[in-house]
Amino acid sequence: RNKTFMHQLWLLLEEPSSSIAARLIMILITLAIFMSVAVTVLESTHYKQQWGKGFFDDSEKVFNIIFTVEIVLRFFVSKRRSDFFLTQRRQITQENFYNIVDLLSVVPFYISLVSKDVGEFAAFKFVSTLRPTLRLLKVSRNFDGFALLVRSLEIAIPQLPVPLFLFFLLTLGLGSLMWFVEDQLNNNGSDTPSYDGDFGTIPQCMWFTVVTISTVGYGDVSPKTEFGKVLASVAIVVGLLYMAMPLAVVGSAFTYVWDKRTEIFVIQKAKRRLATMAIDGKMLKHAFDHVDKDKSGTLDKEEFQAVVNDLLGLSLSPGNISDLFEFFDDDESGTITFEEFGQQFFDPTELAAAFKTNESALGKSIR
Repeated sequence: RNKTFMHQLWLLLEEPSSSIAARLIMILITLAIFMSVAVTVLESTHYKQQWGKGFFDDSEKVFNIIFTVEIVLRFFVSKRRSDFFLTQRRQITQENFYNIVDLLSVVPFYISLVSKDVGEFAAFKFVSTLRPTLRLLKVSRNFDGFALLVRSLEIAIPQLPVPLFLFFLLTLGLGSLMWFVEDQLNNNGSDTPSYDGDFGTIPQCMWFTVVTISTVGYGDVSPKTEFGKVLASVAIVVGLLYMAMPLAVVGSAFTYVWDKRTEIFVIQKAKRRLATMAIDGKMLKHAFDHVDKDKSGTLDKEEFQAVVNDLLGLSLSPGNISDLFEFFDDDESGTITFEEFGQQFFDPTELAAAFKTNESALGKSIR
């Protein structure tokens, strides 16, 4: 009974689509998040004087109590409490990330209650300043579209160091040249930098170069010499050409993810379905072996359809089944191994444990 109660409570907090009550809780928490963000933002305006400091302090207490109850309950019903903030392999999963965000959004409040002087520390002020952003991130926990953005960045990040290095190279090179033509050539032959004017140091010139290459163009500073204007023109053209590179990397990654959005959403739905049925890696391995009728250790498309539609209850069309099958088939062998299938749902530790079990109790639990 206790296990059933814990699972039902887990569904209420983690799976909004499991019931009307779960969706209502999600809506109420979302409203509390938006209200807390609005109150925090308004506290920095003239409304703090009009409404009084007490109103904002009392509101902050109420919101922190709500969010504290939320994170305590999430920890209480978590299936792996030891991995709540960090996995055993010292990795941060998406679930860990949101748990950390939940914690950081309430910790400053309790620290300030313990010690009034802590508000003078820069680190505390920094975290407190980020409080509205951290709370708003909580909304993305149940926002499927946010997963597309995260997946796009995961694909693009390994390719970004090259354009970032080129950006630093251009900034340093053009900044140094700008310092030379704007300051050194007009310094009456002195070897000592003037440190005066808009281009008196290399860092000042690098700031101008960053603004120019990124095509922002604040206009706060501009070269005065003819050589400086020519060099600025070169930086503008180089910036136009350069910006196409990182934008193309991120854009192509998002295009790829968008084309695969159906598969990504299906996997998310399947994860929630597995959680709803309380199926872990060991049970999924047994289901995999049960559907594998020819005992080849792999699934063909027909067997894969049985897993997706019968076990997970997703009721996908044949076309979506084919797309999803190709998405899972990493090595393009025409069949899917359990590693290829399970890695989409569980971490490597749980998958490794699944191979070491000979449990055979899944058939009844699936039915």
